[in-house]
Amino acid sequence: MSPSHLYFFDYPLIDAKAIANTALRFLYYGSAHGAFGRSATNSIPKTRNLDTFDAFKITLTHLSKDPLSDDFEYNLVYFSNTIAKDLWLVSNRSEHPELRKVTRRVHLGNQQSLNAKRYKTPFWVRFTRPIYLSIFEQKIGDDNYVPPIFCQEFHAKYTGFIMRTKKDYPLVRTMFDAYGLEIGTRHEVHDRLDGDLQVISYTGKPL
Repeated sequence: MSPSHLYFFDYPLIDAKAIANTALRFLYYGSAHGAFGRSATNSIPKTRNLDTFDAFKITLTHLSKDPLSDDFEYNLVYFSNTIAKDLWLVSNRSEHPELRKVTRRVHLGNQQSLNAKRYKTPFWVRFTRPIYLSIFEQKIGDDNYVPPIFCQEFHAKYTGFIMRTKKDYPLVRTMFDAYGLEIGTRHEVHDRLDGDLQVISYTGKPL
């Protein structure tokens, strides 16, 4: 289904895709505007070498629709496939009870809502968890700004997750620190269409 018809709680996936494309341009060129925003004197961004990084965290803001509540914040997180399996696959989650205690997998919806249908296992228990997440399967980099080979490498190495937490929840300490990931680069990205974004890369290997 088109991202224009899908929502993660009250967050439109079409907004996430637009912001993800902006972030990808920044990772490759060092500019949210791609090659057109990069001067000839700019050095090649460190983030172009994907072998160096195990995760990227991108802040999300509502663009096309107003949020139904101001109590939550949204992030788009790309984890290396090794970490992603621990987050999503039932067999892997059972081996990481500390991670399972704080994350809840939910389905996408076709309209804005403050509730979402969760993925249930045969032994599911009803209680809330601070981090709600869903796989972000939208292909990014299809706006022809970033070379296809870089886009292919990015999608081959990382799995995207869109996440919702209460505002001020310590997402980094809870999830990234648990995998021994450290901040590699941090950038504030100012884009006229997508607003002010924060793109953070993480290095390190899973514990």
